[in-house]
Amino acid sequence: MPRALQDRGAAAEAFDPFDATPDRDPWAQYAVLRAEEPLWEFAPGVHLVTRHADVRRCLLDNAALSNRSNFFLGELDDFQEPTNITMMDPPQHTELRKVELGGFSRGPIRLAAPWIRDIANDLIDDMVPAGRADLSTDFGLLLTTQVIARLVGVPAADAPQVVSWAHDITKVRPGPVDNLPSFVRLFDYLSGLVADRLRATARPDDMITRLIDWGAATGTPPERLPTHVYQLMAAGFPTTAYTLELLMYELLRHDLWGGLAGDGASIETAREEGLRHGSAIRAVFRLAVRELEVGGRTIRAGDRVVLALESANRDERVFADPDEFQLTRTNAASHLAFGAGIHLCLGAPLARLEIDTVLGLLLERLPSLRLTEGFAPQRRAVSILNGLEHLPVEW
Repeated sequence: MPRALQDRGAAAEAFDPFDATPDRDPWAQYAVLRAEEPLWEFAPGVHLVTRHADVRRCLLDNAALSNRSNFFLGELDDFQEPTNITMMDPPQHTELRKVELGGFSRGPIRLAAPWIRDIANDLIDDMVPAGRADLSTDFGLLLTTQVIARLVGVPAADAPQVVSWAHDITKVRPGPVDNLPSFVRLFDYLSGLVADRLRATARPDDMITRLIDWGAATGTPPERLPTHVYQLMAAGFPTTAYTLELLMYELLRHDLWGGLAGDGASIETAREEGLRHGSAIRAVFRLAVRELEVGGRTIRAGDRVVLALESANRDERVFADPDEFQLTRTNAASHLAFGAGIHLCLGAPLARLEIDTVLGLLLERLPSLRLTEGFAPQRRAVSILNGLEHLPVEW
């Protein structure tokens, strides 16, 4: 334990990078770690990487660091063969990424822009008469759920239930989820969805169809396809929704909303600073397949590595006054919110489009938006994600 953390007392000594309590505030501890022990072995064989340069280097080092145990810190003996893209290494990862990237590249996403705007407008229409709403539950989660459901191929009517199951699963990560009731129900539902699509004579052009075609071409058993569908759903709605609510909270609490011009440049700046300051994904995990050195310390083959994206995005070596939300920041886009390298988030173009669309429409339609008086933010109790339980606003 770094001496500076010890000096802060028992609470600091018990610093847990996966703390899911609603009042978590890890920034002081991360600053100490970045300064004194950028590679901290916080559990036997488990290392926390906190500096931007080190995290980025690890994200790019696919030879020494495997994705096999991403989002999993249990015993590897209990871990089955990776079945979704976030846990795959090349060459298995390479081919599947080509398939999934086809549905999330800039071309298809541009075609989705009009109907994403329509969904956002409809949700705003529903909110306007009341003069108040919860931007988290009444808007952000509903928007991102409908968008990812349509792109993946989950019927819109089923999306809320799918999201509810996925929320339950994210709360227990990075632990095992196979026996979690919500995971069993979700997997059964997605298995039925894939089976129905396999029997269909005509299939829509969505990600489920792309995965079925890929499975047929590669000999991938149909029973493995639901896991890929689940991963796309689970990755596609909470991260963008949480980024949106954290961004809106910072804009509103610092009285920046009224001065935010409704032009692309200002919206882009706000979006990238929001991604940096409010990293929705707190960390990703890697497995060392050979010895390497990070932060002047040695990581042994077989050790686990936790890459703290939220700490890297507040590294004072890269970002001046990193804990401040600044619309004048010129290098906000240097954040690692989407990762880096071959595992760069597939949904990054979609997330940016959704954020830009929301900011533009809310500025246009609700320019007097403000936080509800007396609002005290409460963090979501999700171990690997960062968001707010509610964001009540008025206009």
